[in-house]
Amino acid sequence: GDIEIATNDESEAACELFKETEGIDIYHASGIALAGMIKSIKSGKVSKDKVIMLNITGGGENKFKSTHDYVMAKPDLVIDNNGDTGTICKSVENLF
Repeated sequence: GDIEIATNDESEAACELFKETEGIDIYHASGIALAGMIKSIKSGKVSKDKVIMLNITGGGENKFKSTHDYVMAKPDLVIDNNGDTGTICKSVENLF
């Protein structure tokens, strides 16, 4: 299939359009997908009269945060990805 490239600005605009249209905030990865779909329609690659299904994953976080109390969990372990493999494995084993 075809691939569309979208910029950060296009993603922001797509996210805002989705929020205005559907009332839900979406993550920027979904914004990129939506921006690509919009480009495909505007360029004529996809007919605006066709039924299009776009899977939007991740969304509603801002809406949820506005109506619920939540606590951001702190990690039990932060690993330096440049560390020694043996040390990393031992640190992970110590979590259990």
